[in-house]
Amino acid sequence: MSQITKSVIADSFLKLVEEEPIESITISDITKNCGLNRQTFYYHFSDIYDLIEWILLEATDKVIGKNRTYNSWKEGYLDLFYFCLKHKKIITYGYNSINRKQVERFLYNVAFDFLMNVANELSKNLKIRDDDKKYIVDFYKFAFVGFLCEWIDNGMKDDPKYIVNKLEALISGDLKKDLTLFSY
Repeated sequence: MSQITKSVIADSFLKLVEEEPIESITISDITKNCGLNRQTFYYHFSDIYDLIEWILLEATDKVIGKNRTYNSWKEGYLDLFYFCLKHKKIITYGYNSINRKQVERFLYNVAFDFLMNVANELSKNLKIRDDDKKYIVDFYKFAFVGFLCEWIDNGMKDDPKYIVNKLEALISGDLKKDLTLFSY
């Protein structure tokens, strides 16, 4: 029931986003639009930023899907760029608002989970300490999110395929090499 209510609230917000600027949307607007009360909203979300984060988390899991392997990471990362383009208004608003850290934290978490799956796949036959693996994944996470944030900062103008292809050229084979270097 809780997931259904959250989805109803999220759908209401997304409909309103199509019609008016995000900064003018209030919790009352959202709840009125979906026939719920403010108390129900606050039971599920602390504020609009919390709602936005939930929407992004729900969507990115579907967006990246199974593209979390060594052979498919590029498609997953590219899909993340396209997701940002599709939800440009929300991403830009969250990113340029006082909650930029929240959007960055969200992106770091998505990138970490995504890259850790790839690292686990590549290191399954290696003996490597978990903290060393995390260190390596953190390095790549910062690179991946850095490119994504730079793209957002520049108005999402560059072609995502171009960016992802350049990144692939830079890091091709390096994650496996780094995991091997840290193995014992």
